[in-house]
Amino acid sequence: TPPVQSVMLELSGAFTLLTGAAGGLGPHIARALAERGCRLALSAHPDDDLEPVAEACRAAGVDVCEIPVDLAQPGAPEQLAAAAEDAHGGLDLLVNNAGIEHMLAYDHVDVDAIERMIAINLAAPMRLTRAVLPGMLQRGRGHIVNMASLAGVGPPPFAATYAATKAGVIGFTRAIRAEYRSRGVSASAIAPGFVRDAGMFARMAADTGIRAPALAGSCTAIEVARAVIESIDRDTALTIVNGGPIRLMQAVDALFPTMSDHVLPGLGITELFKKWAEYNARAIAAPAPPSQEKLA
Repeated sequence: TPPVQSVMLELSGAFTLLTGAAGGLGPHIARALAERGCRLALSAHPDDDLEPVAEACRAAGVDVCEIPVDLAQPGAPEQLAAAAEDAHGGLDLLVNNAGIEHMLAYDHVDVDAIERMIAINLAAPMRLTRAVLPGMLQRGRGHIVNMASLAGVGPPPFAATYAATKAGVIGFTRAIRAEYRSRGVSASAIAPGFVRDAGMFARMAADTGIRAPALAGSCTAIEVARAVIESIDRDTALTIVNGGPIRLMQAVDALFPTMSDHVLPGLGITELFKKWAEYNARAIAAPAPPSQEKLA
């Protein structure tokens, strides 16, 4: 079978499952999908409030159902996929957005935290994809969007587990894309950099006052949501969402990997993540540490 040159899913009316919909980038992505007419199954951790984003999407005139779930629990990804398919009668689009982070020196990272980050950031997207693929292949159409990170393209220090999961997401996306595009199902990865108005970096900046160095660049949540839509419309493989020269630096780093030993400190990224890790370490040492885990 000759390779498919382009697999572009029609978004209007597409049955869509979005994870991590309640906070961070999730509401922005949900509203962008609703504005394009997607019928939505919105999922988030049971402790998070899905109702505001669900109501905002319903106001756009689309059908919405809410499915709370902790993706780290045994069998949860498969249960979520089944519930979404029961609600919609088969999924056309899966957007794996849920994710957690905790920047810390790796020798101080708790083993349970490593396992939970892998479960939510990497295993859950893989298992959800496995659960919905048969239906997509049977219908001959579908698209999977996986939220990665610039940390998965050029891994920073003090983020080893997070970077590993996001690099895994990118590799998984590329493999699925290569395997199934000829059968009508494609996949895209989105790699945001420093999102200044939503998500993990915005929370850290609000808590500590630390800002991304000017040379590192940044982006907005709306730009990330727009990239999700364009990745489907244009059937793109990987979209890096970040301004500044860091995009060029990442391209050069792919050819000369040891350059990151000089580039990351030179751009101020090493110092930024060190301060972030030190802040988290102090929070852990506090008598009543605030929760550092948030769904994206």
